[in-house]
Amino acid sequence: MNLDTSHEKASIERLLGAQRSDVVLYIENTPTFPKEMRVNGPISIPVLVDLNGNHWRKIFTIFAKLTAPDDNWRGYRDRCLLTKNEAICFTGQRQENAQVHIVSGKSCWERMGFDMGEFMPLDPLQRLWVKDDVLCSPYFDYRQFPNALIVIAREWIQARRLLIKDGLRQEMDCAFICKKPLPVTRNK
Repeated sequence: MNLDTSHEKASIERLLGAQRSDVVLYIENTPTFPKEMRVNGPISIPVLVDLNGNHWRKIFTIFAKLTAPDDNWRGYRDRCLLTKNEAICFTGQRQENAQVHIVSGKSCWERMGFDMGEFMPLDPLQRLWVKDDVLCSPYFDYRQFPNALIVIAREWIQARRLLIKDGLRQEMDCAFICKKPLPVTRNK
C-alpha cells in the first residue's frame, strides 16, 4: 500500500468523508492516507487506524459513538462512519451544509474564531459548549472525552438531527436538549 505523506491531495487534506454530510467534525491534525484513498473513493477506517495508530482509533471511536444510529458503534465505525452522514474537516472553514458541527479541542475552537461567551454549557462541568448547530467539545481522547460526556453530547446531536429531520430547524435551548427544567421566573 502506498502512503501519501506529501499532502499533495488538497481535497482530502480539507475534508475526509461524505461531501454533503449531516455531521462534521473539525479537528486540528490530519492522518496519513493511503495513496489510493480519494475523497470520493472508499474510506476504510480499519486501514486508516492501521496506518495511524491508537490516536486515530480513539478519534474514530468517539466519532462513531456520537453518531451511530444504535449501540453498535464498533460496526458503525468500521463499516459506515464517513461514508454517508459524517465528515472530518481539517481546516477552520465551516461546512455550511452540515446540520451539526462538532469542534474538537480548544485550539480548534480558537482557530475557528468562536467567542465562547456566546455559547452555553451543555454539561455541569462545562466541558461541552453549544450555540445553534455548533458543539464545542474536548479533544477526542478518552481522558478528555469520557463515555459519560459522550452520552450527553450524543443526546444533543440526536435531538438536533431529529428537529432538523422534522423540518423544525431552529435555535435549540440547552434546557430542552438536556431535558432539564427551565428556571421558574416569578413576577415580583
